[in-house]
Order: sequence, then C-alpha cells, then structure tokens
Amino acid sequence: MVQGSTGVGKGIAVSGTGFYFATTSGLWVSTTSGAAGSFTLKGTADGLGSSFLLDVAVDGSGKVLVATDSGLSVSANSGASFTNVTVPATPRGIYAQGSTWYAPTSRALAISTNAGASWSPTTVPGRPRPRTTSGSAPDAHHASTHLEELTPLRRAFGPVDHDVLGAGHSAWSTSVSINRRHAANPDRAT
Repeated sequence: MVQGSTGVGKGIAVSGTGFYFATTSGLWVSTTSGAAGSFTLKGTADGLGSSFLLDVAVDGSGKVLVATDSGLSVSANSGASFTNVTVPATPRGIYAQGSTWYAPTSRALAISTNAGASWSPTTVPGRPRPRTTSGSAPDAHHASTHLEELTPLRRAFGPVDHDVLGAGHSAWSTSVSINRRHAANPDRAT
C-alpha cells in the first residue's frame, strides 16, 4: 500500500521497474516495481503542471506522460523531473503506443505521432442530442429521448465520470432527465 494521504487514484503505468501512480495529490513514483516504502511523491516543484492528476502513461521510449488538470507534463528521466508540453486543449487522459500519444480533451481527441512535438485534433462522435419520438428536435411539451442510443456509447466509453466530463455533460444529463419527465407527463411544466 502507498503511504497515507495519497489522494484519489486516477491511473497507473508500469515500465520495467518504474511504477507510476497518478492521484489527485501528485504522482507517486517507484523505481523498484512498487516495493513497500519505495514511493516518492512528485508535484509542481518537480515540474508537473499541477498536482491534480488525471492519468499517467509511459511511451515506447520510456517517457512518463502525465495528464494534469492544467496540461500535459512529460518526464524523460523516469519521473525525476517534468517539462510541460502544449496540447490543443487540456487533456482528460493520456495513452501512448510507441511514439504515438493520444489525449482525449473537452474539444476532441488530440493525437501526436511524433512524441508530442505536434498534435492533430481528431473529431470523435459527440454526445447524442435528445430528440422526440418523431425524430425532430425536442420541444417543451413532447420531449422524449431515445435512451437506447446511449447504450452503445456506454459500452464503448464506460460509466460517466462527471469530474472528467465537466459541466457540459452535467447540463446534458439534466436535459435528458427533464426530457424523460416530459415523456412521462407531457402536460407537466418544467
């Protein structure tokens, strides 16, 4: 077990004997495969853009990639120190395969095929828009969502994490909730 006050766990990455545990209080680093007592907490003093971390990954060359709530931080020395890399928008996670890095953001999926030197935003399917049973946009009296449209998205992306998706998703969830109430009782005022 990692020392007390670790923060909420957000991600784990392993490379050789390097073990990296991203939390909401910083990055716990072990160079001895996570052996008891071997963790050191890394934070802004070590170059991380923020101590509130969202994810961690290791690329094919051993660089440690850390998605923070203020950007992407990269270490070329097993997590001893970090520099910040510019990404088109704040990453909500990070994944690496070789020198290709993937960073989901609130705007798009950012992809770098050259270890973060440049990024290309890629549009991915967005949240489904609630619609009426007739297929048109919902109005105030006949809003009925097709919740079955959400099932493939939930299967593909897993449960909703409101902390990661932010206020925009919460507003959409509220819209779905209100629309379901209208479907059950269309004469009820909002």
